[in-house]
This record gives sequence, structure tokens and C-alpha cells, in this order.
Amino acid sequence: MPSRSSILILISCFLIPFLALYLQQLFPLMYARLLRPISSRLTTSSNLSKPKTPSLILSTSSSLVPISTTTTTITPFSTTPISKMSSSDQQQPPSAPKALSSISFSDAIKLRRSIYALNNTSPISNEKIVQIVKDAMHHVPSSFNSQSARLLVLLGADHTKFWEMAMSCHHEAAGSDTAKWERTKPRMEGLKKAYGTIVFYEDSATVRQFQDKFPAYHDIFPEWSVQSGGMHQFVLWTALEAEGLGANLQHYQVVESVSKKASEIWGVDKDWDMAAQLVFGGVEDGGRPTEAKEKKSTDETVKVFGA
Repeated sequence: MPSRSSILILISCFLIPFLALYLQQLFPLMYARLLRPISSRLTTSSNLSKPKTPSLILSTSSSLVPISTTTTTITPFSTTPISKMSSSDQQQPPSAPKALSSISFSDAIKLRRSIYALNNTSPISNEKIVQIVKDAMHHVPSSFNSQSARLLVLLGADHTKFWEMAMSCHHEAAGSDTAKWERTKPRMEGLKKAYGTIVFYEDSATVRQFQDKFPAYHDIFPEWSVQSGGMHQFVLWTALEAEGLGANLQHYQVVESVSKKASEIWGVDKDWDMAAQLVFGGVEDGGRPTEAKEKKSTDETVKVFGA
């Protein structure tokens, strides 16, 4: 005859998973951190099926977003060693996805290309574009958590206004060099036809603040700020293309009046220094590159020790 302790353990194996499910609904964060590991082990041992209710709630900048157990899992990285990958595996871009959840992070990196044949359509909503931008701002790292990156998101008429302004500035800067303007104009007209632009800035006031706070690293903080800005550019470029948009990165602030007039039109802080413009939009038929880009061999560019 089973002992009392054996009976109590058996009852616990059945009751604790159901109690955990109930607490999951009332206290989702506590469940995710404390009870979910216990519940998972007991559920497995008692051969119960996994619940289809949301298993985790992630807090974003604007709302609580439930992540369901039925959501497609994003594969973080390829597990195939570089040395065992064929040249086509390393260089051929994957086909354009419908959504980020449909491809791995590694494939998203391969997908990112400079695409210029863009139109003013988008496969995702403006709200999702803005959320992608906010997520990047919250999660892309910076040295000493300085957070010196700043972004200006321009959609619709504001995107068009930016490129009309930039074209006017470059036309004026070209002066009597009509040949130079004739070379520049078609490229900028193409950018104006796209759906939106993310303008990247570095906040010089934040950089100075951290230079004063950590004088031993005074000279390198500007470089660290640029490095963080580059990560923001790469993350957003890759994320937008993974959602089916095309994009290309520009630097038309080389004509100083572009940055100055943008500050006047959109009320940008005087300490924000313009660094780049990510232009994005729907991809015209045949506009996405299919050929592999010529790359140096990883035998030349990567050194591995201890593997």
C-alpha cells in the first residue's frame, strides 16, 4: 500500500501544473520567471500536453505584447560552421520573406542588400514600422549605455518633403556645375519615390556628458557613439528588409544645408548631428538583387583559434 508521502507527491504532480496555469494568467511575469520551469518539468513527467495560452508576456515601449506558444520560433543563428559551408551558402541571398518570423537571423543578414528600385508602398503598417524603430532604440547597445543615437522617422508627405528639400540644397550647392547636378538628380528622384526615410543622428550633448563623466575615455567616446550609430543602421536596415521592404543607406548631409534645413522643418535639437539616411519602400519587380556579391574568402578575413 502506498505511503502517505507517495500519495501526496502523486497528487502534487497533477495539481501543480494546473495551479501554475492559473497563476500564469494572474501573474504572467512571476510565472515566466519562477513557475514555468517547474511546471514544464512536472508537465513532462505527467505526460500532459502543453497549454495553448500565452506563455510569456514581453514588455515593449508602448504595450504588453503576448508571445503565444503557437508563434513561429525565430531561429537565432545557423549552426553550420563556416568552414563546412559552401560558397553558395555564404554568399547567395535568400528569397524575400513575408515576415521576420519566417527566416533565421543569419538569413536576414544575407538578405540585406542595397535596393534602389523602390516605390511608395509597404507590406507592413506604419505602426509596425514605428515599433521596429522603437525596439531598435531600446535594445541596440551603446558603450557605457550612453544612448547617443537619435532617429527621425519620416513617412508619407514628410518623406517626400525631405527629399525635395535635399534636392534643392544639392542643386544649389552644385552651382554652375550642371553636369554634377544632372548626375545627382536622377538618384535623388529615385529616393523621393520610396515610402519612408529614417534619418540617423548622433547627440553630441550626450557624448560630451559622458566625456566629462569618464575623462579617461574622453577621446574615444565620439568613436564609440559612431559605432553604436552603425549598429542602429544595420539593425533597422536588416529588420525592414526582413519584413519584405527594400532599403538603401545614404549620406546626403555632406551638403551641410540639408542637416540645417531638416532641423528647422522638423524641430530637431541643435545638438543632433545628422549621420545617415535609410531610405525604404516596396521593391519594384526585378528590383531585388539576385546575384551573389563578390566577397573575400573567410580564410583571409577570419582567424579562429581554440575551436
